[in-house]
Amino acid sequence: MRSGILLALALLLCSDAFAADEPGLSVAPADDPALGNDSPPSGSSVLSRLFAPRPRGSWLKFGYRTFAVTDHGGDSARYHCFTVDFHYYSRYLRGGVGLEGGAEDTARNNYVGFGVLSGGVQYPARVTPYLDFIFGAGVLRRDVLHQDLVDFAYNVGLETGLDVFFGPGLLISTTMGWRRQVFSYGGHDQVDSAAVYFDTFTARVGFGF
Repeated sequence: MRSGILLALALLLCSDAFAADEPGLSVAPADDPALGNDSPPSGSSVLSRLFAPRPRGSWLKFGYRTFAVTDHGGDSARYHCFTVDFHYYSRYLRGGVGLEGGAEDTARNNYVGFGVLSGGVQYPARVTPYLDFIFGAGVLRRDVLHQDLVDFAYNVGLETGLDVFFGPGLLISTTMGWRRQVFSYGGHDQVDSAAVYFDTFTARVGFGF
């Protein structure tokens, strides 16, 4: 009786071992591509998070802008300006108003102050690229032969940059572009006034919401 039981157990174990080797009964590994559960590459997942659309882009930004202007004597002066921009519309199209003002880095203490209008396109996402057309108008103060001259000035330009959002609202921003600075020159008893312009590269960094 005992030998019969042992023989039956041995046959049962052997049948299980052979069944496991049969092609139709093998279990596919969990990461088998045939199961369709392979995860997407990590790179595409990161890009999808960075460029997943947001409801809107930035609405308020504070920044620092710098540009250089060369006068008729060949002397170059770099201006350092503080800026604030409010985007009243910020979807795929964007429109904004702003203020910027600052002074040059020489002993002449020249300064500028502008009101700014901007309009352009963007792709609102965690990383938001944009392109803006800029128009600014205001005043430029110059020290010419120890005379304090304050003239109307304006500028036009194109700027491109990136807003990078951290969390639901806070962002940092980088911008670069071209501006044409225009202001009046002369305009006293011996010299007629004339419009003078300078093309300049401009760069800005900032933060906002």
